[in-house]
Order: sequence, then C-alpha cells, then structure tokens
Amino acid sequence: MKRKTLLILAVVFTLVNATDILLTWSVLSKGGVEANPIMAYVIEVGFWRSLVWKIALPALMTFLLVRYRKLAILTTVTVVVSIACIWNFIGLVIA
Repeated sequence: MKRKTLLILAVVFTLVNATDILLTWSVLSKGGVEANPIMAYVIEVGFWRSLVWKIALPALMTFLLVRYRKLAILTTVTVVVSIACIWNFIGLVIA
C-alpha cells in the first residue's frame, strides 16, 4: 500500500510542478513578478528551458524519494508546490 501511495504522489507531484510553471508563465504574461529568486533565474532562461527544469528536477527528486520510500517528504513537497499553484492561480484570476 505504501509503495502505491508513493507512486501516486510521485505522479501528482510531477503534474503539480508542470502546472505550477505554466501558471507562473501565465501570471508573468499579465505583468506579474516571480518572487522566488531561484525560479526568477530559471524563468530568465526562457519558457521551454524553465519547463524542462521544473519537470526534470522534481522528477529526479521524486524518483529518489520513491526509491528510498520517503512518503512524508514527498507528501510535504507536494503540498508546498500545490500551495504555490493555488497562489499562482489566484494571481492569474485577479490580474
């Protein structure tokens, strides 16, 4: 059961990260600003590279967390990125 939960969370985490970068770019296109200095740098390299970065790094991290069965960490980072997605969505709606 725990393995299945880890795999589901892994997929959700990767999809949430892809959604996060797409929402971020939508907010930026409407005049928003990236507050996270690391992501601001990543965004400066362009849309496609930032998309690859935002999917590849979480995919690697997810692989390692699933491999070592770190459910609590994977759950936490999924919640944190989900909150970022909600923040970006709100920014998109009010922009």
